[in-house]
Amino acid sequence: MRPPSRCVRRPHETRFPSTRSRSLAPHETAPCRFASPSLPLTSWLARITKLCSAGARATSAMGDLLASAALAEADHDYRTAVAHYDQALDGAVGPLRREVHLRRLAAIRAGGLADTDLRAESAIESATGDLESEIEVRFELARIAHAGGRFARAIALALEARSRIASLDDEDAAAAFRATAHHIVGQARRGLGQVRPALAELEAAVALYRELDDQTSLAGALRDLARLEPELDRLDAREHPRLLAADARDHRLLIGRQRECASLDAALAQAARSQGSLWLLKGEAGIGKTRLCEEIDRRAHLLGFTTLWGRCWDTDEEAYAPWVEIVKAQLARTPTLLAELGPLSDGLALLASELSATGAPPIAPQRRARAFHVAESALAFLRAASAASPLVVFLDDLHAADRTSLELLQLIARELRHAPIVVIATYRGIEARLDEELRRELVALGRTATTLALTGLDEEETALLVGGGLPLSLIAVVHQRSQGNPLFANELAIEIAARMERGMLASSTTELPLAPAVSDVIVGRLQRVTPAARHVLEAAAIAGRTFVIPLVAHLCGWNEAGCLAAMEEGLAAGLVADGGAPDTFRFVDSLVRAALYREIPPARRAELHLAFAEAVEPRYANGPEPRYAELARHFDKAPATAGREKAARYHRLAGERAAAHAALPDAAKHLSAALQAIDALGAASNAAEHCRTLVALGNVQVAMGHLDLSAQMFARAAELARPLGPAVLAQVALELGRMRHTPGQPHTLLVSLCTEALAGLDEGEPALRARLHARLSVELMFTSHTDEREAHARKAMAIARASSDPTLLASTLYSAFHSLWTVDNLDERLVIAAELDSAATAAATPALALRASHARVLAHFELDDLAAVELELARLGRLSRELRDPHYEWLATSHGAALALVRGRLDEAERHGLSARSLADRIEWQDEAEMVWLLLCWRLRGEQGRLPELRERAEQALSRGPSWFADARYIVASIRLACGDRDGARSLYDALLADGVRAIPRDMRWLGSMVALAELAIAFHDVPTLRELYDVLLPCEPRNALQGPGAVSYGPVALTLGRIATALERGELARAHLERALECGQRSGSLLVTAHAAAGLASHVAAPPPAPSPTLTLVREENLWRVTFGERTLWVRDAKGMAYLAELVRRPGESIHVAQLAGAVAGEELPIEGDAGEMLDARARAEYHARLEILERALIDAEARNAQPMRAEVEFLRAELSRAEGLGGRARRALDRNERLRQSVTKRLRDAIGKIAAQDPALGARLSCAVSTGAYCVYSQT
Repeated sequence: MRPPSRCVRRPHETRFPSTRSRSLAPHETAPCRFASPSLPLTSWLARITKLCSAGARATSAMGDLLASAALAEADHDYRTAVAHYDQALDGAVGPLRREVHLRRLAAIRAGGLADTDLRAESAIESATGDLESEIEVRFELARIAHAGGRFARAIALALEARSRIASLDDEDAAAAFRATAHHIVGQARRGLGQVRPALAELEAAVALYRELDDQTSLAGALRDLARLEPELDRLDAREHPRLLAADARDHRLLIGRQRECASLDAALAQAARSQGSLWLLKGEAGIGKTRLCEEIDRRAHLLGFTTLWGRCWDTDEEAYAPWVEIVKAQLARTPTLLAELGPLSDGLALLASELSATGAPPIAPQRRARAFHVAESALAFLRAASAASPLVVFLDDLHAADRTSLELLQLIARELRHAPIVVIATYRGIEARLDEELRRELVALGRTATTLALTGLDEEETALLVGGGLPLSLIAVVHQRSQGNPLFANELAIEIAARMERGMLASSTTELPLAPAVSDVIVGRLQRVTPAARHVLEAAAIAGRTFVIPLVAHLCGWNEAGCLAAMEEGLAAGLVADGGAPDTFRFVDSLVRAALYREIPPARRAELHLAFAEAVEPRYANGPEPRYAELARHFDKAPATAGREKAARYHRLAGERAAAHAALPDAAKHLSAALQAIDALGAASNAAEHCRTLVALGNVQVAMGHLDLSAQMFARAAELARPLGPAVLAQVALELGRMRHTPGQPHTLLVSLCTEALAGLDEGEPALRARLHARLSVELMFTSHTDEREAHARKAMAIARASSDPTLLASTLYSAFHSLWTVDNLDERLVIAAELDSAATAAATPALALRASHARVLAHFELDDLAAVELELARLGRLSRELRDPHYEWLATSHGAALALVRGRLDEAERHGLSARSLADRIEWQDEAEMVWLLLCWRLRGEQGRLPELRERAEQALSRGPSWFADARYIVASIRLACGDRDGARSLYDALLADGVRAIPRDMRWLGSMVALAELAIAFHDVPTLRELYDVLLPCEPRNALQGPGAVSYGPVALTLGRIATALERGELARAHLERALECGQRSGSLLVTAHAAAGLASHVAAPPPAPSPTLTLVREENLWRVTFGERTLWVRDAKGMAYLAELVRRPGESIHVAQLAGAVAGEELPIEGDAGEMLDARARAEYHARLEILERALIDAEARNAQPMRAEVEFLRAELSRAEGLGGRARRALDRNERLRQSVTKRLRDAIGKIAAQDPALGARLSCAVSTGAYCVYSQT
């Protein structure tokens, strides 16, 4: 074993010896971890006892089961051991479940039980949240797959585990895991007969084992390398001569590019070691980007790589077009790949509907999430495709790709570093310079890619390219004119040779009367074909780069034989090539097609576009993968009178399809084009089509974050919908309701549209009416319209219950569960949650099951049933992952963090919180995610004593206003207290209580707000407020206080009541409440609640009965004050501070505002006022700044002359601005009367206490601690 000083601590190593301690040949099995001599049976049984005590639902039966399993393993009866573990899994939860899964898998492998269900998904799910355990589970599954001869499966699992290693914080653990991954993959590749990739993997494993000083594992890897040597010798004898001969024969075909080839060869070598990369080949048209890719394709094939191509065309294709081509090409080779991926393939259905193992698109309600969903599935597909052999993906002409394909490439590129995948993409630099949006996309790609800029060939390479048919003098001219561009040089050479053959050019010529651009040379070559052939070629240019003869014949009005004859001329002229299928041809380069297209007269071009669109419309519009975008492009370019209406329709269909596939930029482009076409039609346009297009564009703008533009679209749609009837208006309103609005600020247009639609709908539209009522009830949450909100929620439920539609019922119940949430109706909401669960089950809709599960989580949280919360959270997390729904996955992870926090698992809570924050990037509700993260950090840092760390972030949240985050004031007030800013905290506290405790709305936030308010009231010794809070919270004692809702849990209200009673010096009541809180914490397994309750009880039990405190009295006698404290009496000269102190002592424990204190002493009532405004208003400060800038510039020029008056004015302005502005240029507020009073009262109280301390230091020290000053002053007897 490795020396202790170099030992890498991992969870599995502290639990049991790792099977990585020796390397396994494919036919071997490992000894069970539990039966290892290094872990005696007595130690393992003790471990079982400890684990069972940690399980939330563990019983003594659980310990008996695990002990029986361990004994069976000790007897090598692995099948019996696995049976016992299966029984244990039915009751195990949390870390215990993870441990049992790992031991079960090890027993299966040790016993060679290939026929046993691995329960792989359950095992992986049990490790979720513990990254190291998750990696270990995947490795164990990979070892089992390897032992069973399923080598491709073993590779896929090991690579999936390796992709997660980068997220580990422990570098040593990451290195050890990476070595294991290389070792497993190397063994599996050897099993597949992939000798060279196996060699690369095993060599990488050996290098890492040496670095880690893991001698045992190193010996195993070296043994595997030794087994590989005979196979390498056979491969060398068979393969090397072929490779060398192929290089000698074929390398001449690619002229130049040695540097680029060397770089890409190195990339292939790295990919063979599972270190993938992205490469961008940049260059002008014709520079040889595609030819270089073809050469790398050839070399990759010889090295055992799989290669896939995706080509981007300069036509309006459907979203993800090159990726669809790549996926379909791989599926043609390995048709079973989708079935192997299982649910992971569902995201591919967003590329094309047939690309899913389930045959249907997944439920992905948020468009923001779909891009991540597609990327996750595409990446899983590429990894699976590269499991058998490394993979090279070519993306040609990336400048012509749709924006969604570029975004997908960006997401995939981030994950290539630990995958055996190389992606090589080509693009034209000039296109990027002309298109600002494309340039930004390529710059973003460049951050994760290596860019190779292809330049022209040198003169010698140009001579090799064009051959020996030209004199050297002309070759030099060709190189100079073409700048070494291979395509241009070749075209020039062909044209020169043709002219020389016709006697039009002498061989001694050194200047060429030829066009300066390659496109002009191509047009010149068209002169060599007959007008008839050119007529056919122009029609083919309309059809695209690849075309079929029957369609071209239809466009020309010719027979197919005539078109084929024209193609023969095109072939002879080097303009077209065989397309690889019957009657199919393609242009040799996109430049050829572009040059031909530009030469077509505009009128004929428009007619050809119309003819093409009408010819292909039935097939393109009704096929399994509709090609709406291409139809829209052709109808757009058809004569205006004939194509506008269909162009609008197909642009709208293309936009809706792109939006459904998460291609938002493409969707916005098509829908905007549809609106332009509709506007061009004017009065002839279809109002329903216009309305539908506006709604579709409004939804896309919401998903892209353009809320103002979206509101404009919906407002226009509403105007068009009104004449079409209330049902259409209702649909517009419900679509608008999908927008995320600011809580507490109902969307005026949405409320008016829903209300108007409801007024017009009759009883025959129950589903629409129920949905409108539900939408209104949710929209009015956190507003003062309580009765109206409740009425809408109850009407929605009544209509839905009267219908026979469980889907409608479930959706309205979920809305009602939230909109009816008050502190007073928990029983009703529990009934709604149960009914929602039944309706979701009846509807058999997974999305509704998610909602029902979420409602049950919140209900159990409120009931303080944490065991039920844990079980329901597991269900919620599993459903959200199966459905790839990031919003509910984020909710499940956030609630998991709250659960971990209240149970006292602070590290786990922070880990879950960070996971939730990373998931928040994939959801649309970013503000809510930020709020939940801040709430969690607030409670977490409070328990850790680190609240000041949050001040800047919390103050920023507060600056956005209470409408965004109503809880921010509680958070900031407590943080200010922790930072010593008592006055700042008090100002927020007073604002919260401006209308009194009972004025705070009793909505879903009320109970958490009351607990947070009580914590502040205790800190400020606000006795009247504490008494009121005690009264209002007492009926809620059995409940759990939530904030968020569900973002954090404060624990049972009994704990807060105990703290309030303690502050009010109600000892018996405090003990009773704290005992109930302790009981709740022990019952629910909440260590945090248990600890706080026990600490509170200890303060009551441990403290001896306090001795009667001496009474402090202050009595004025003429010009002296008699101060009596117990048996001591002092005489202090009269001063106003003594009168203030006497008033505070007369009202112990009461917070008194300085204005009230000064008024009581003066015998008058002084109002509490705000500040006196800014010392200088904004306009005055701006003018001062402008004048100061002018003077400072002038002062530089005036230094040589007498500038004393100018300097005096500068000094004056600087002094004024310094007085009026604080840090960062913020305006200082002028001192109001309250602030002056605060300063005066504080000073006089300190003087008075100082005078007492001069005679009696002990009493002075006691008063210094007992008197708190600030905007509010208080004297505490304790």
